[in-house]
Amino acid sequence: MNGPAIRPATALAATRLPVLIIGGANDVVTKPAASRRIAQTLPSNPLQIVPRANHTSFLDEGDAYNELILGFVDRLVLSALDSLRI
Repeated sequence: MNGPAIRPATALAATRLPVLIIGGANDVVTKPAASRRIAQTLPSNPLQIVPRANHTSFLDEGDAYNELILGFVDRLVLSALDSLRI
């Protein structure tokens, strides 16, 4: 491998973009504890755990997942609109 190794948590912590981390309460691939550790590297700790969901929370609990996405986008839009006010 050429170049320095990239650590995802370090790279994520350095981002200046809005981030939402969604995990399933019953996820055995990326366990909720791992999602919490990743989220804690970010200033806003943007973690949402979907109850009764596995790794595919968008399939397991689609309505709950969609609500999280829509809420996240709504907050981004409102923030952008606020920043445009003179």
